[in-house]
Amino acid sequence: PECNLQQATEILEAIRLRFADVQFNANDGSTFGVTFSAGIAQSQRQLKASELIELADQALYRAKALGKGRVVLASPQGRR
Repeated sequence: PECNLQQATEILEAIRLRFADVQFNANDGSTFGVTFSAGIAQSQRQLKASELIELADQALYRAKALGKGRVVLASPQGRR
């Protein structure tokens, strides 16, 4: 909230990159890393919260389809 698409993308990219550098400890003593993808949506018109979430969710699924560790913007048209 309270940021434009470019700012949101930069914030999530920074978080994504830092998170990818974190090493976690497993119970067996080994370490592992984790990545994540994110979808971003912005409303240019009045949308219900559920519609905005759906747009972000569609962008997330596009990010996953393109490969792990990405931030993808929802399409301007909104729906697929």
